[in-house]
Amino acid sequence: MYLTRESSMETTSNRHKLVKRLVITSLAITSVFGINSFFFSFSQNRLSNTTKHFEALDALLTSTTTDQISTIAELKRNYLLCQSDFPKACENYFTALIQTRNRAKDYQITFAETLGLSEDDALFEQLSLVYNKTNLVAKKSFDLSFDEAKEQKIRSASEYINLVQGKNYSLANYEKSNKELIQSINILYSDINQWIKDDINSSKSVPVIMKSVNLAYLILIFYLFIFIKIYRLRLKNFFNVINLIGVLLFIQIALGVLTLISGAQILLASMHQISSIFLVSLNIYFLYLNKKSN
Repeated sequence: MYLTRESSMETTSNRHKLVKRLVITSLAITSVFGINSFFFSFSQNRLSNTTKHFEALDALLTSTTTDQISTIAELKRNYLLCQSDFPKACENYFTALIQTRNRAKDYQITFAETLGLSEDDALFEQLSLVYNKTNLVAKKSFDLSFDEAKEQKIRSASEYINLVQGKNYSLANYEKSNKELIQSINILYSDINQWIKDDINSSKSVPVIMKSVNLAYLILIFYLFIFIKIYRLRLKNFFNVINLIGVLLFIQIALGVLTLISGAQILLASMHQISSIFLVSLNIYFLYLNKKSN
């Protein structure tokens, strides 16, 4: 009888030792998950910014395709009209030239302030080239650059054309400089589209976030192993706590995935952080119960 009781106590002790090892391992892994969840908060901001960045790039890619077609079409259409009665019929062409100049400047501001493009970048230099070429077209064709027109306080295309009619304008230079401008515009839009595609492909935010989700799946597999062990050994004292850990773990994974899909919305991100604290705390309580039962 005594030997039977001693054997039973030894079996129970061995079970508790096994569970203790599992709990300590679970606590260690969950702690890593908690630390990873802390770093996840930094990645959430990065993901949010990247999402906005992608949206800006997508909108820009769409607009540049339309801009390229409309800008060149407008210049070519008004070029022929201007050529038919140069320079009297060039008011619309000069207006299109102003629009091209302003568009190049707008792109410079967008790329520099919104997309963080350095002024030393080749794309920024190409934007500057197109901007300066509009000035060159005005000077070579009409003998009056945009800078000179600004100094003379010319406020409209009609005022500009009226003024240049008394200057040393050149139809030959007009034809040549307009052709060079259109070539530069085609190169510019090709470079812009390539830059956008390269920038999208270079983003690493989503893979970084996915590492956190993958770690959660790993912990889930280990949890299921512990869960099966506890129920097989019929350790009833641990039933409630292991069930609660399971619920919290599923909630944690679900919140992580939802945070990723939603672009790191602040409510979901906060709930994800809070649930990780509860998960670690519950594992500590799990360890306490195991020590108490020994």
